[in-house]
Amino acid sequence: MKRTSLWALLAATALGCGELPSETLCTARAPLGATTQDETEIFGIDADFVEVARKEPTFGGLYLESNQLVLVLTDVSRLDSALEAVLQVFGTERFERNLPARGVEGQYNSLELVGWKHALKDVFMFGSVTSLDADEFRNRVAIGIVDLEAVPQVESHISAVGVPREAVVFDERDFVQPLAPDC
Repeated sequence: MKRTSLWALLAATALGCGELPSETLCTARAPLGATTQDETEIFGIDADFVEVARKEPTFGGLYLESNQLVLVLTDVSRLDSALEAVLQVFGTERFERNLPARGVEGQYNSLELVGWKHALKDVFMFGSVTSLDADEFRNRVAIGIVDLEAVPQVESHISAVGVPREAVVFDERDFVQPLAPDC
């Protein structure tokens, strides 16, 4: 089953790549740098997800699976309300060909995930950390790391900033290479 993150779709469009680029040739990411307490600095997909979660607190993210809109919810019985909030924030035309939507259960809402992601922005002080993301597929904060032996150090930092350890997953990832100039 093919899954496509909304961020990848929006990035492909913003970069002029048309349809979703093959693999990760043309990708972009919302910059880090704020906590949910300072929402003026939250932008990109994080800001959109926070806005949806403010309207429907069970909302934990969304993605496309086999061209169907999938909403991650802490309470799947709130699918109709969550879909209404998504359409208010993103516009009805963006997902009209991806309906009907379906809900899948998640443990955390977007307010929590984005807040934790931004609370962990200093995780890059560890030289082996390569990425930080609020991962809508897994409903977790994902930290990319080159060397998994560094995980205990990063876990200490996670604990020190008050992020629940079970809300974080580690992915072994190399450092990002520059994009080709013409995607």
